[in-house]
Amino acid sequence: MYSASFFASAGILAMQWAPSFSFAESVPTWLLAPIVVISGYAVLYRRHARQAEL
Repeated sequence: MYSASFFASAGILAMQWAPSFSFAESVPTWLLAPIVVISGYAVLYRRHARQAEL
């Protein structure tokens, strides 16, 4: 199970690598970073919900 620090580091990596991608040039990093973090927590929440059902 991934921790919150994993998603935090993934968000930092996304902000560092974003300028190298052509699709991210039109998207500001302040908008890209929260999407990465929220999607990460969504995956974490789904896994936790699956374990609760079992």
